[in-house]
Amino acid sequence: MTKEKSRNSFGKIGAICTGIYICILIFFVIYYWQHFSPMKPNEWGDFFAGTLGPVALIWVVLGFFLQGRELGHSVKALNLQAKELQNSVEQQRAMVNLTREQIDFNITTKQQQEKLAADKNLPDISIKLDEYKNRMLDMSKDLLIRNLGAAATSVEAILQTKNKYVGSFDIGLLGHNETKNLGQRASFTDGPYKLKIASRSISGLTRVQEFSVNYSGTHKLSCAPKRFQGDDSHS
Repeated sequence: MTKEKSRNSFGKIGAICTGIYICILIFFVIYYWQHFSPMKPNEWGDFFAGTLGPVALIWVVLGFFLQGRELGHSVKALNLQAKELQNSVEQQRAMVNLTREQIDFNITTKQQQEKLAADKNLPDISIKLDEYKNRMLDMSKDLLIRNLGAAATSVEAILQTKNKYVGSFDIGLLGHNETKNLGQRASFTDGPYKLKIASRSISGLTRVQEFSVNYSGTHKLSCAPKRFQGDDSHS
């Protein structure tokens, strides 16, 4: 029931009650007219003031109930507004989270693209073992270094076993798809080798790669491109 219908219903109730009461009052006055005819005007005023009091009370009670119902409608409207505001806040929060996720995704994508672009401009060294042909029945092998990435202006390598340092090697320039001999034969009687290679690109970036060199082949441990920071960046 709307507010307007509530007002109309209470108004009808008040009008009906007032009409019935006045009709009863008029009938009462007419029926006992012999008692009312001698009354003076001030007595008539007192009579109507007393008899019409219940009518005023009826309207006061109806107004009280009408006000309570309107307050109930106002509370419902405020609750509805609060729910709508809460829904709006949740939608805004969801939009903020979605925007944050989109920004994070864009940042991650950009970083990946930058990394891919940087990788294209960096040397990519691979290692190959070649039999030392001058000595048959020997486990020694030549270490061949091949650049699969961009040209390198300088390549430096450090070779060591688990127990000892073998040496450092300055390979110098190494072009794309160019292969050079490290200049050191690897004898695997001492176990596998660890080879760390630092190669600097034309743009000044240095990639540091680590390999575990076994008799059966090589295994790349790590590959970390970084800015060249001096002579000790590859050590």
